[in-house]
Formats: sequence, structure tokens, C-alpha cells
Amino acid sequence: MMFVLDLRWPVFGFLLLFSVTTLLAIWLDRRLRWRRAEGWAAWDQAPFGLLVLDGPRTVCYANPYACRLLDIASPAGPLPEADWRPLLEQDRQAMRAPGPVFNRTRTLHLPEERIARWWVARWGSREIVFLLDVTAQQRAEQIAGHLLSDLSHELRTPLATILTHLEVLLLPSLSTELGQQSLHL
Repeated sequence: MMFVLDLRWPVFGFLLLFSVTTLLAIWLDRRLRWRRAEGWAAWDQAPFGLLVLDGPRTVCYANPYACRLLDIASPAGPLPEADWRPLLEQDRQAMRAPGPVFNRTRTLHLPEERIARWWVARWGSREIVFLLDVTAQQRAEQIAGHLLSDLSHELRTPLATILTHLEVLLLPSLSTELGQQSLHL
């Protein structure tokens, strides 16, 4: 007696289940990518830089402002080799240190005489970095400082002359003729 097993239906069922599972996985992956992209899209227009760091040297997300300011080629991937990278790592290590967590702020000098200020904060298992280009603000503060310095110098010169003439007039041994001459200068 021979026993014949018909495998057409189990194989068909397995292939159908495999196909449905694969299609569902593809659909979920696309949906999650779309949701992730939709969530980050709001930050693309922000008037500040935003970096989300995942791992010691990995950027999970960088908005265009941050990419432009820090010369980052890709909005996700490894951090570039740059002078500011060790400073960022110091701030990240400080964020992960045991004890109370304090946010870290730093001003840094970038190439092309740009100045940026960042604020690093913990965000779950990641760190988030907010960036601002403060080059124009720093230059305006320098110009204002120079203006005030020049203005005070320009005011001190005539005031010093007036004070000198007043001291001369208060001298008891000063003749009237010299006093009058000092007043007319």
C-alpha cells in the first residue's frame, strides 16, 4: 500500500502567508519611513539648527540649518571630522555623567570667522543639539564696544581741557590777565 501526500495546498498556503507577510512588512516600513520623514519635516524650516545624535559619532537627524552651519554633508550618518567634534563629545560625556543632569551651552568658533552657540540636552537615550549662528550678533557687539570706546575717548579730550582750565583759574597765585587769557582759549 502506497501513501501519497498531496503538498500542493500546504505549499500554496505557505507561499500565500509568506507573500502577505512580505507585503505587510514593506507597507509598514514605508509607512514608518513616511511618518519619520513627516515628523522631521517640521524641523527642516526651523530658524535654528537641530542635531539629534544617536550613538557616539552618529547623527540620526540634522536639519538644513545645522548642516549648513557645521558643514555636515548628510542629514543622517556619521559626524564629520571637524575641530568642533571633540567639544561636542565633551559636552555629550558631561550629559551622560552620573549625578544631576545639566544642559550644556557652548560658544564655538567655526571656519570662515563664523561663531555658533549650541545647547546640548539629553533626549531619552539620545542627545539633541540646538544651534544658532551668532556671528552677526557678536560682530554687532564688537562694533558697539568700539563705538562706545571711541565716543568716550572723544568726550574725554575736551573735558580734560576744560578741567585743566578750571584748575588754572582756581590757583590763588594766578594773575587776572592769565585768568582772562585761559577763559578765552
